[in-house]
Amino acid sequence: MSESFLTIGAVSKACEVPVETLRTWERRYGFPVATRTPGGQRLYQPEMVGLLQRAKLALDRGLRPSQAFAQLMVTPAEPAPVTMARPLPTVVCDAAPCSETDADAAAVVALWMRAATHFDAATLARGFETEWARLGVFDFLERRIHPFIVAIGEAWLRDELGIPHEHFASDRIIDFLGTIWRPLSDAATGPVLVGATMPMEQHAIGLHMAAVTAAAAGCRIAYLGLDTPVIEIARAARQAEASVFVSVSATAPRPLVLEQVRELRRHLESRNQLAVGGGGARLEIEGVAVPGSFRAFFDWCSEQPRPRASR
Repeated sequence: MSESFLTIGAVSKACEVPVETLRTWERRYGFPVATRTPGGQRLYQPEMVGLLQRAKLALDRGLRPSQAFAQLMVTPAEPAPVTMARPLPTVVCDAAPCSETDADAAAVVALWMRAATHFDAATLARGFETEWARLGVFDFLERRIHPFIVAIGEAWLRDELGIPHEHFASDRIIDFLGTIWRPLSDAATGPVLVGATMPMEQHAIGLHMAAVTAAAAGCRIAYLGLDTPVIEIARAARQAEASVFVSVSATAPRPLVLEQVRELRRHLESRNQLAVGGGGARLEIEGVAVPGSFRAFFDWCSEQPRPRASR
C-alpha cells in the first residue's frame, strides 16, 4: 500500500466525520472520492482531508450535502493525475448484438434474485464481475442490470421480497457500478459531464448506469447525486462548461418532469448540452436530447465538447 494514501479511519479522525457518514456520502453523492485495494479497502489521497473540511464548513452554513460537494467536485481546470490503487476496469464497448438467448439472460437474473433473497453479497459480486467482463458495457446494463431491477420491483409488488431485500440489492448494484465508473472518470481527459437527478427523484441506479456509460466514453463525471435543485445543476454546468445528464425514473410524475426539464434548460447556457434518460424520459423539448438506449447515450457523450480551459 502506498504511504501517500489514507485509510477511511484516518480520514474520519482527521475530519471528525464518522466512518459510516463518509460511506453514506460516497454512496449517495459520489464524494469523498476513494480508490480501492484489490481487497476492497477504501484509500484516499491526502488532499481529500482538506476538501472534506471545506465541505463541513459549507454544511455548517446550511448547504445540503449535494450542493456542498458539487462546489468541490466541479472545476473547469484540468484535474490532477490520479494514482490508482488497482488497475482500471476493462471496458468493452463493442456494439455487436449479444448472441445469448432470453432464457440465458433469465437464468442469470434468477440466480441473482436468489442471492438477493438470501442477502448473499458474494454471489452478487461474483456475478456482476463475471457478466461485466463477458458482456461489456451495453449488454451488461441492458440485459443484466435493467432486468434485475425490474425483477426486484415485480417481486416486491408480489410481496415475495421485502424492503430490506430491495435496499440490499440496490446498494450492491450501486456499489458495483461505482467501482466501474469512478476510476474511469478519474483517469479520463475528455469532456466534463454533470450528472444528477432533479428534485424529488430518489432513484440512483439509473444515474449510476448513465455514469458508467459516460465514463466508458472517456468523460469526466461531476456526480451531484439525488434530489438536486435545478438551479444548482445548472450552476455546476456553467462553472465547469459541462454538458448535463439527468436520470428520471418511470414513477416520476410526468407534469413535474416536464416542468423541471424546461426549467433546467432555461437556466443552462447554450453551450451546456442536456440529455435526459430513464423510464420517465418521455418528453420532446427543444434543446433536450433523449437517447433511446445506452449505445445512443454513449454516442451523445462522445460528441460533447471539452471545456475551453482544457483544450
